Amino acid sequence: MIYFLITAVLFVFLMVITRFFTHFKIKTLQAITFNYITVSVVGLLFSDWQNFPQMVPLIGNWLPQSAAMGVLFVSAFYLTGIATQKIGITTTALAVRTSLIIPVLFSLFVFKNMSKSFDIWNYGGLFLALFAIFLSVYRKTDAVEQQEAENQYFLPLLIFVLSGLVDTAFNYANMLFQTEAEAKIFPIFLTFFAFLAGFSMVLYQFLVKKQPIRFRNIVAGIVLGVPNYFSYYFFFKTISAFQNDGAFLFPIFNISVILLSTFVGLLFFGERLIGLNWFGIGLAILAIVMIAYQEIGISF
Repeated sequence: MIYFLITAVLFVFLMVITRFFTHFKIKTLQAITFNYITVSVVGLLFSDWQNFPQMVPLIGNWLPQSAAMGVLFVSAFYLTGIATQKIGITTTALAVRTSLIIPVLFSLFVFKNMSKSFDIWNYGGLFLALFAIFLSVYRKTDAVEQQEAENQYFLPLLIFVLSGLVDTAFNYANMLFQTEAEAKIFPIFLTFFAFLAGFSMVLYQFLVKKQPIRFRNIVAGIVLGVPNYFSYYFFFKTISAFQNDGAFLFPIFNISVILLSTFVGLLFFGERLIGLNWFGIGLAILAIVMIAYQEIGISF
């Protein structure tokens, strides 16, 4: 449970950091790119290199996955950072976490690594969670705002798909690990490939669009990268603690992040919610109970 709580706090903390990027005139893509090389360096510092020679044959098993995940990660993180600045922490967290359906379905029907059989209440809780998140995201808009929202519809759609694939990839990658040392070293390779993907885009902007690489963006990347490494590490630890049971973990984790993000958004950033949003949050809590009622000892 301690890994679960640490990971949830770190995920929200990362959104808080990106929320301040516009205030300090930070270029999101540059900061996120240098964040990933920071994650790699921090990972190197915390790695157990005494066992590295024995792991060399194992690296080839998940090197292609780490390369693909690196591209996926930088894309998802960049879009999430942009959304956090445009629509706020609360709404972004809600939009991102609607993607929980993707890793849950993979856990149930592809990986088949759930530690329990889902019954009608568990499935009901899963779909109630999706409905609750929809209500939590809902905002009243006038005609002008509605037109703008329609023009930017691709952003939440891309975040939904990419975030779901990221969580699914995490679950799959964790299934490949056999040792603690692997869990520490894998994020180094993953984030290095993410850095290469991001840096190629930064280099394109520098050479073609003449957008300079500023020192403050590098500093912002370092500030973001240190907690980001530990969010990866503790997320892997959390998945392991739940026996790779993504069908159980992801709904509870995602809704917990939503609730924590809502609290932070209200308390520190003055983000406001309407009545339907609060009703959605209440349904989210009920959904958690329905999904996990066997584990918390409740009978229906």
